[in-house]
Amino acid sequence: MTKARVEAHGIAVRYGRTVVLRDINLAVEPGEFFALLGPSGSGKSTLLRLVAGFVEAHAGRLLIGGVDVSGVPPWRRDVGMVFQNYALWPHMTVRENVAFGLEERRLPAPAVADKVRAALGLVNLLDYAERRPSQLSGGQQQRVALARTIAVEPKVLLLDEPLSNLDAKLRIRMREELRALQRKLGITTIFVTHDQEEAMTTADRIAVMDQGVIQQVGTAAQIFDEPSNRFVASFVGSVNLLPADSLLAQDLRLAQHPRTADVVIRPHTIAIARAPGDPGRRWVAGTVADREFLGALIRYAVTVGESRLIAEAPHRVGGESHRVGDVVYIGLDPAQARLLNSSVGGEP
Repeated sequence: MTKARVEAHGIAVRYGRTVVLRDINLAVEPGEFFALLGPSGSGKSTLLRLVAGFVEAHAGRLLIGGVDVSGVPPWRRDVGMVFQNYALWPHMTVRENVAFGLEERRLPAPAVADKVRAALGLVNLLDYAERRPSQLSGGQQQRVALARTIAVEPKVLLLDEPLSNLDAKLRIRMREELRALQRKLGITTIFVTHDQEEAMTTADRIAVMDQGVIQQVGTAAQIFDEPSNRFVASFVGSVNLLPADSLLAQDLRLAQHPRTADVVIRPHTIAIARAPGDPGRRWVAGTVADREFLGALIRYAVTVGESRLIAEAPHRVGGESHRVGDVVYIGLDPAQARLLNSSVGGEP
């Protein structure tokens, strides 16, 4: 399959007086698995539909493979889209669903049969070719939708929350299969999700969106470790946000931090113990206000003076744990703390 670069330059979209996307500048590299991550109403689905051709920009340019596709209808953009509800024809068999797009392109019957067979082979559904969608599980229906899109060999694959209709365990398995398939095909893929874990485990890079603005673009590790603003820090993973002028933040002694900044501390970087330990940490006493047992870890809420911190400790059989009301010491590592501009939403 041909790999294409997708570029957005100064894109803006509005519905009436409501601005849905503003000044979107983005480049998705050929063969990249790229995620658009954000809450409902952030503009991520609108941006995906813009690439597909279902939404028209009011300003800016969209390029696919170096060609400006502004005004080009969806069926001429050479992109394939898998919808959230899969959009399978219920009266058609799996084979007929996958063949539909190829037949619409007036391909010869032998070519259609070959491409259908190849696409179903890629998603391991050759044995289900004569079944109807109602006879398939949710994961199998998703594979049919993928096969139908892959069969037409698009330059860009677009996925609109493709795993949202699946149960938790199946979602994990399907995201692994989806990633493996994308690597095998090497096709440029853009997918929309509100699930941070889904984005972080599958995508090469992520664009975090809020209020129609791209707040940050980077790898999962870059976004998690170096968030650009409070929204990104709070949306991607658990976080403690301390005002820079709080006593705890001051105790971390970060160099020359402005009073308008926040200090970001991820809960998993905080040690919690009955007595001070590692001298490289700043240890302060606190009281356990709440605890949550999450299997692999225990999440504690600890009150320290006027502050409340979340600390996460690995759970081990027979390991140390703390009860609500216990006096504990929490150890803060200055090397793991980050300064952050205190603005929320809007331009990063």
